[in-house]
Amino acid sequence: MKNSSLVRIFLIVVILLVPFFHFVQSQNRNIELFDLVNIFTPDKALNYNLYDWNTGANKSQIQWLSNGIEMGDSEFYRNGEAVVSISGKTISCLEKRIVPCKWQISLTGSRNGYTSFSISSINSQELEIMTIEKLFSGQKFVYKLISQDDDCKIYKVSFPNKKPIKMVISWSCGSAGCSLNIECKTQTSE
Repeated sequence: MKNSSLVRIFLIVVILLVPFFHFVQSQNRNIELFDLVNIFTPDKALNYNLYDWNTGANKSQIQWLSNGIEMGDSEFYRNGEAVVSISGKTISCLEKRIVPCKWQISLTGSRNGYTSFSISSINSQELEIMTIEKLFSGQKFVYKLISQDDDCKIYKVSFPNKKPIKMVISWSCGSAGCSLNIECKTQTSE
């Protein structure tokens, strides 16, 4: 009698704790910035200029903010967020408690597929202006600086087994810290 009661109590506790552990685990998932960019950079094998809106849909690190795609003023889009790390370091944000910062992800294009994507952080005292080499430290990629000004640098970037993309990296820094915005066009003119 006592053993069956203990087993029931144990099972009830396990059933109640499983969703909690799943929630905690999902909150701690992060993705490396390099890997996130690679998800949306088209594979070399693809021979068209529109890319599937389903790209990244099954990545557990990305929380999509809407079902499917949405229509904006002039184009379609899909927005999401993810906890992003740079060289293994996750940026922290102060909410009610210190939590990993969520970065914004946006895919844009026509109804038939996306043609560009962006990844943006919020302002953080933990972020500092970094070169493209430091952002993707230890990873294989080739880049060519196309142009630059005080606010941004424009690159043609190639990753292994991926089509080249045009990448605009811009930083904004002030008293609240720095933020990073990466805009990528899947069609390069060079």
